[in-house]
Amino acid sequence: TTARVCACSWHIIPHSDWYLCCMFCFQAPRKRAASTSAVATLATPAGATINAADKGKAVPAKPPSSAGHTPMDRFTCGAKSTPLPGFPGFTPPVTALRDNGTPNAKLGLFRTGSRTSEDGDCKHESMDVDRSGSGRLNQVGADSTPGGATPGVSSYSAGTPLVSTPDSAAKAALQGALDMTPGAEGTRAEPQIMLGVVASVGSEAARFAARMAERFPFLHPDRIKDKAGKRPDDPDYNPRTLLIPNAAAWFKDKKVTEAQQQWWSFKSDNFDSVLLFKVGKFYEMFEMDAFVGVDVLGLQFMKGEQPHAGFPEAAYHLMAEQLARAGYRVIVVEQTETPEQLKARNAARKPGQKMINVVDRQAVAVLSRGTLMDPEMVSAHPDAAYVLAVVEVHDASYGHDAPFIGVCALDTAAGQMLLGSWRDDEVRLKLRTQLTGLRPVEVVLPRRGSDAMTAVTSRLCRCGGSRGPAPALNELPASCADAGAAVEALSQYFPEDGKLPAVLQQLHQQYKASSSSEAAPDNSEASSSHADKVAEAGLAAFGLMVQFLKDNMLDKALLPNAKYEELCDGASGNDEPVAMELNGAALEGLEILENALGGTQGSLLGLLDHCTTPFGRRRLRRWLTRPLYRIQDIERRQDAVEDLVGEGATAVSSARRALAGCSDLERCIARLGASVAGRACSNNGSEGSGFGREAANVVLYEDVVKKRVKVLVSAMKDLRALQEALEAFSKASLHSELLVALTEASRWSDFETKLDELQQAAEWDRAEREGVVRPSKAGVDPAYDEAKAAVEQADKELEDYLKQVRRELDCRAIKYISLNKESHVLEVPDDSCRVPSSYSLVGHRKGFKRYSSDELKELVVVRQQREEQREKVEAGCLQ
Repeated sequence: TTARVCACSWHIIPHSDWYLCCMFCFQAPRKRAASTSAVATLATPAGATINAADKGKAVPAKPPSSAGHTPMDRFTCGAKSTPLPGFPGFTPPVTALRDNGTPNAKLGLFRTGSRTSEDGDCKHESMDVDRSGSGRLNQVGADSTPGGATPGVSSYSAGTPLVSTPDSAAKAALQGALDMTPGAEGTRAEPQIMLGVVASVGSEAARFAARMAERFPFLHPDRIKDKAGKRPDDPDYNPRTLLIPNAAAWFKDKKVTEAQQQWWSFKSDNFDSVLLFKVGKFYEMFEMDAFVGVDVLGLQFMKGEQPHAGFPEAAYHLMAEQLARAGYRVIVVEQTETPEQLKARNAARKPGQKMINVVDRQAVAVLSRGTLMDPEMVSAHPDAAYVLAVVEVHDASYGHDAPFIGVCALDTAAGQMLLGSWRDDEVRLKLRTQLTGLRPVEVVLPRRGSDAMTAVTSRLCRCGGSRGPAPALNELPASCADAGAAVEALSQYFPEDGKLPAVLQQLHQQYKASSSSEAAPDNSEASSSHADKVAEAGLAAFGLMVQFLKDNMLDKALLPNAKYEELCDGASGNDEPVAMELNGAALEGLEILENALGGTQGSLLGLLDHCTTPFGRRRLRRWLTRPLYRIQDIERRQDAVEDLVGEGATAVSSARRALAGCSDLERCIARLGASVAGRACSNNGSEGSGFGREAANVVLYEDVVKKRVKVLVSAMKDLRALQEALEAFSKASLHSELLVALTEASRWSDFETKLDELQQAAEWDRAEREGVVRPSKAGVDPAYDEAKAAVEQADKELEDYLKQVRRELDCRAIKYISLNKESHVLEVPDDSCRVPSSYSLVGHRKGFKRYSSDELKELVVVRQQREEQREKVEAGCLQ
């Protein structure tokens, strides 16, 4: 034979790579059985592993996670147990291998089996793989066979248990899976399909199995379609959406409540995602999402026949981050209407319109591994988490063996975007280099079946490099990877005089020149054609990233404020490169970023990393992957190092002390910038309602404004620490050209002026205590000044009314008091005067009576409205 099966990872390894398998398996940090020949472990949807050495006993396993892949995953390029993308199965199945060895996971439909042991006890185990004749793992569900039908699964009808009945054509494939099932000798398994529910004895999820099978016929692999009515075997099938045939009739037949109908409307638009559905002060997870909550978050199923779990609003950041880092795409659905607002909306409805019984809700945020921005979610992970969009452009003169590659990498938390494009070779060496250096957590590619990307590039991107877990996969229509669409997007996100960041400006000018010029008649314009294709690939990758950000509701918040940098200098070949690109083999072989076991101890990064700040560590990592290339640049850096360890040693110590307590300032500023951009979009009346959960129309019970003020105050302190560090260097006697230019007073004069103005604009110590920023003087925030003046005018009108009442009743002892929910009530002494009959008695105490009037009530309402407007302005004051 030409291959063997690894007893550790159950991967089929060619004989030529067998020595590599042995080497990496023994380095793997995982527990091994005493007899490796007996180890044959398969992941089960029930969250347990079945081991042949354990005689069929179930061993608890960890919740699904992208971590823990064996080192042999680097050779299989796809057989990783990374949950999603695709239908969020209640425990994500092993990712399948498809036509070209790339991961495929659309439906979480699991094969389960029951077997009888030798002593007659019924044992249950779950199987989520089907080992066909090719020896590859295939997921049970759509895309397993042409047409989306699953081998051995009969057509489904409502009310019938969903049990597979293998036909003659599928027996061989099913038998392969049964033969691979660890178990006692002489036992057999009856394969069974349940709609995401593992029917295992003692499992709490088993009680929902019959209901799931009877209630959701449109989830069956023989019937499932996207919203456009396309089946999984269609090249344009969109796994993100779900078609509910005749939804109105189904809702009525199954007696689905209005709130549940609202949930299904969001779920049908985000079928491959987990919904956090806000109900009051809790985030609820229903149906298939509840299984994810139980398996990943450790929640408990609530009582009732419907799968249902949830957690309070206070645990949002912890739970949402845990889901995203486990590989799930999370949709946050918030209430954007209070019960009082719903009541007013129903009161204002037109005659004949049906009364609405549920408050309005909107999807306000999309969370995944690469789109986490909240400080509570990223503070424990200082390294950059890149989302990488990759596009391939072909030229007939070069052929498919030398395509042009366009790459756009985005660090969402830091607001950093890297753009690069080049002509690669047949093994995509330069692309491998970028993947190894960036280590993306998510990749964005054109959808398979569109011929927009070759199998070599597609497989490499899905692996995400040679080490570590595979990145999460996002597939978008190939039409999004279009340079022309990217050019149109530039005018949308950079409308001010067409001013673009330098790297985008260069690509745009080159692409515009190539579009307006005629085709060259011969090869005299070969260099120009090369540059045109480089520009086209770079803009196409940017366009793909723009669409990804649109889908994740981050485009307006990030694109105008991002820091744009060039990924690879001189990629077009026309300029001398500034930095040297180390390929993946060099980065790994020289242990630049990490050692052979995946840690930093002993690596070059681990040796040199004495950075005080997280953003300094990220910059150092970037420098190590791109060493300087030009001699003059190397000499300038050496001169700077000489100054830092010599004349500037005292300044270095002072700067380190000043920055020691500094938070991740880069991410903090990026987050504040995104928040301001989101609110600006809302104020301008454009699509959207602000940025994420901080939008003004979102109903939250936690004090979000106070948290945002604390972040702003923390940023102010960090900026002041940065100013102290700069002052320390300004006092040192420096000779290095680099350091002199960096610490030159004129370079930072505007920064210091703006910082001083901001420092004097408000009482920041008081703002940190109270959670509200109030300008210290007029003219700082015109909107606040106007709202404050309106409240003062309302107070004056109330005071004038009190003086009028005193004159009319000829009693100077009358005064205002607050009573229950009433802020202004007249308190009149007994027997001191006669009160008009138009006044209404609202209370009394010994020697005094309390009155109100229609005019007073109107004045109080006006003041309350103006006070609410002032508080609303305060929430965004100086932010």
